[in-house]
Amino acid sequence: TWQFLNTVAVGQFYNIGVDRSEPYRVAGGLQDNGTWIGPSRTRRQTGPDTFMGTSNVGITNHDWYFYTGGDGFHVAFELGHPQGEHDYFYSESQGGYLNRTNLETGERRGLRPSPKEGQEHFRFNWNAPFLISPHDHTTLYLGGNYVFKLTDRGERWAKVSPDLSTRVVEKITTVGSEAETHGTVVSLAESELEQGMLWAGTDDGRIHLTADDGGSWRDVTPDAVAGRYISKIEPSRFDLATAYAAID
Repeated sequence: TWQFLNTVAVGQFYNIGVDRSEPYRVAGGLQDNGTWIGPSRTRRQTGPDTFMGTSNVGITNHDWYFYTGGDGFHVAFELGHPQGEHDYFYSESQGGYLNRTNLETGERRGLRPSPKEGQEHFRFNWNAPFLISPHDHTTLYLGGNYVFKLTDRGERWAKVSPDLSTRVVEKITTVGSEAETHGTVVSLAESELEQGMLWAGTDDGRIHLTADDGGSWRDVTPDAVAGRYISKIEPSRFDLATAYAAID
């Protein structure tokens, strides 16, 4: 006989995001369990309670909805679009497979850039970073071995960087799933102070900066990084020349 133990807290969120609805919604990508969206709070009540009159049960499993499959990673609600436009949500599975979902109609579109036949294969990390520009809600950036700019909500894309990794051949030539892919951008951010000012960090320890939306890039890697994984970059909200990085 078998007993299904579904009360053990074994879920792992890689990344989360929130929107501006009331109450606001929370979305997250789960390890090996896709992408989900749920409310930050509810008003649901059950029947009469002996002591309190009515029992509030709060958020339940029933309030969370499954949206995209695979391993769930980065997520983002489109914020700031004019009223009357559709409600767009972006989610991602392993290897940079980015999706756009219309939350009102359910329409979904894959946005992962692909090279033309005969061109070099693009490399995407297992946990490839993407972001919606804080300056233009229809523009996104996605990190692979290049930085890609996606415009018109991903209808078009372009490379806006050279290969930012060290391109160590024995490490970037891999066989297997995207989990083995190396030599990729793993952290990516745009300054909230300056449109087109992007910071990119790689899994092989390089940090690059562009101040002109990818027209030119400068290697700004501190010596102390020494080839380590750049897990997170956060541009300063007060000083254009400053960013904060978490290093594994």
